[in-house]
Amino acid sequence: MAPPLRGIILIGMRGAGKTTVGALLATRLGWTFDDLDEHALRRSGLPTVRDVFAQQGEPAWRTLESDSIRDVLTGINARSGGGAVLAVGGGAPSDPRSAAQLRRARSEGWRIVWLRTSVARLVERLQACEGDRPRLTPAPLDQELAALHAARSAGYESLADLTVDGDAPPADVSATLASALA
Repeated sequence: MAPPLRGIILIGMRGAGKTTVGALLATRLGWTFDDLDEHALRRSGLPTVRDVFAQQGEPAWRTLESDSIRDVLTGINARSGGGAVLAVGGGAPSDPRSAAQLRRARSEGWRIVWLRTSVARLVERLQACEGDRPRLTPAPLDQELAALHAARSAGYESLADLTVDGDAPPADVSATLASALA
């Protein structure tokens, strides 16, 4: 027998809308929302994700992400009542430690949702607001995202319990997810 639904974990590429959709979905459901990048950043003691990448490197960031996933899931699982929505960084599912924790979360009542978003939409969103997200290669943004999309999609798909169209407006995506959970 499957455990009762504890929450939703959103995965997908940077720019897929995980944070925006997650906040909207949590509000719609009356649940809490956590952006795991924020937890990892606090652990780092640095002001931005770009600073972590520049000063400590990507492997250090992946460790911070994995530790944050573990700690946040443990904290939420320990409390009683109320659901939660978690947005996980785009590269976290490709880290074996984080992927194992996400798989384990399923047995604890979490559902994993992949916001599958086209490269064209990712480029459009990130050109409008790249924010604190570090570039991972010196390639032009569209080429970098196409390569990452190709490398990560199978992993996202293997983790996902549900896949939704991340190209849709965030309000529509959150409404679709809320309906799917009803």
